[in-house]
Amino acid sequence: DTTFSSARAAGATVLAPFVTVGYPDIDTSEEIAAELLQSGGDILELGVPFSDPLADGPTIQRASEIALKQGTRLDDVLSLSKQFRSICDKPLMLMGYCNPVYRRGVERFVKEARAAGASGLILPDLPYESYSRDFAEALGQEGLSMSFFVSPTSTKEGIERAFETSTAFVYGVANVGLTGDIPSIDRDDFFRGLQNHRARCPIVAGF
Repeated sequence: DTTFSSARAAGATVLAPFVTVGYPDIDTSEEIAAELLQSGGDILELGVPFSDPLADGPTIQRASEIALKQGTRLDDVLSLSKQFRSICDKPLMLMGYCNPVYRRGVERFVKEARAAGASGLILPDLPYESYSRDFAEALGQEGLSMSFFVSPTSTKEGIERAFETSTAFVYGVANVGLTGDIPSIDRDDFFRGLQNHRARCPIVAGF
């Protein structure tokens, strides 16, 4: 809230860079993340490597594959989050997929994420029903936020639900397809169509 309200008051844009933890190795990804924060990043998305990142294109798929081969695990992501929290107060969002979270156990993971200084989660494959059943209470108790997605193919009802449910920001998918695909939509029209929702929740453009 502080990050977005400060940017809004200054007429500035919030920049939320993403880094895959463990690519090309743990130490280098740590250096990259630090440089992103020091070079103007307002929110840092720490990517949790996963073997089947369905929403991602070949670049992030390859980064996850290499990170996993290097032995990067969820504990490494939490460790990096804790390290950055000790030296900065910028929001740290853990971005990944549901499977590693469910394997760890939702309540345990949320508590560990909070202890590591994370601000919230971004899980592209998390259905609203699963969020309500498994995540909402645990996140609320630990004070962590969640961001949901809207895309050019979202229904009116889907867009409404994303803005009603997201507690950090709404992730506007500025493309139809995977991360890194050639633009296939009029992005200006898409984001103009979301502007009447801005008072309810900030919008971050990605993909």
